[in-house]
Amino acid sequence: MEIDALVWVPDFNDVWASGKVVGLRQAESSSTIDARIEICLDASGQVVALTPEEVLLRNPGRDDAEADDLIRLPHLHEPSILSALVQRATKGNVYTHTGPILLAVNPYRKLPIYTVDYVNMYKANGLDLSAKRLPPHLYSVADEAFRAMLRGIEGRIINGSTVTANQSVLVSGESGAGKTMSTRFIMQYLALVGSAGEGAAQE
Repeated sequence: MEIDALVWVPDFNDVWASGKVVGLRQAESSSTIDARIEICLDASGQVVALTPEEVLLRNPGRDDAEADDLIRLPHLHEPSILSALVQRATKGNVYTHTGPILLAVNPYRKLPIYTVDYVNMYKANGLDLSAKRLPPHLYSVADEAFRAMLRGIEGRIINGSTVTANQSVLVSGESGAGKTMSTRFIMQYLALVGSAGEGAAQE
């Protein structure tokens, strides 16, 4: 830890608070005083002294909201994950990847991202393996499961193994998190994309 390092520290009200290292106190071997890191809190300007174990590095020089996949964050821990999710949700990006897992923040309002146009966009992206990955969305998860199921039905072999047709999408969360609506949107996508005719997705 260095002077001027950007950090997260535990906070009673907000769970985590952002700050900057302004001082380092080394432990004295002849006393019971442990090493302390002095942090100036961004919100209040107050300086607090904490043990090194209580202080976590922030992701420097970047907006956490830019990370549509959390595994790209240099420092991946609870405060950086929460910060990224809050910042992304504030900008209207309610979905965020963390590797193959999709995290969703319930906006508690209707968003115009569940239209037939979005279905067609994610369907086209799933068909074009060379296309740039679209932003995180329930439709991308549904499309990936649908394409994997089709590969299994067609008996495709990948890396020497036959891909099975069975697929599942697990939707979990607390009460009120939006599980029922998420499941509806996934089923809507699968119904439209899985319809026999290409014209079905236009209706």
